[in-house]
This record gives sequence, structure tokens and C-alpha cells, in this order.
Amino acid sequence: MIYIGTDSVVQKDRTKYVTIVFQLPEGRLDKTIKYMPHMTNSERLHVEAALTLDKWAELGYPEPCELHFDYNTNPKHKSYKHYLAYRGQPHAKFKPNSWIASHVADYFANH
Repeated sequence: MIYIGTDSVVQKDRTKYVTIVFQLPEGRLDKTIKYMPHMTNSERLHVEAALTLDKWAELGYPEPCELHFDYNTNPKHKSYKHYLAYRGQPHAKFKPNSWIASHVADYFANH
């Protein structure tokens, strides 16, 4: 199984994006780090999804695969509108089941 997800963190003068590809049972982890200028929170969340989908395409749409989006399925959260936009995406997983984006990519984005 291949898991792909992206998270970002706003830094002083730029935004750091980390895309993770994790393969089980091999335990192989690959990370891609990109820096981009600041943008709105909504734009930043869209870029996270675009980077995840781009990585999936770059890998040749491997199967089986899960695409992890750091979007909340609860309407009380700001990322909910992004969940609505991507919920029809094949292989998509969202919080609390998007551990690659929510935990692994988040760790590397913040360290």
C-alpha cells in the first residue's frame, strides 16, 4: 500500500510544504520539500491537495494507494469546504484517517 499526503507550515517569509510518500509493508518513506511565497489559508490548503495529486501522478497512479488530505469533515472547521471539494476524489482519506498528512508530513513540516 502506498500513502501520499502533504502538509504545510507558514514560516517568517515563506511557506514550507512537505509531501510524504510512505510504502508498506516495506516501510519506505520519501519526502519532498518545497518552499513557496505566502498565500491565503484557503490557497495554501488547495496547494497541499495539488501537491499530493501531482505526486500521485508523478508515481504513475500506483495501486493500491491512499491520498491523505489534512481536511476536517466537521463543518465547524475552516478546512471543511476543502473536504467538500475533494471528497469525491478516488482513494481520498480525511481527518481522522489522514495520518500521513495530519501527522507524518506535519512532523517534517515543523522540524
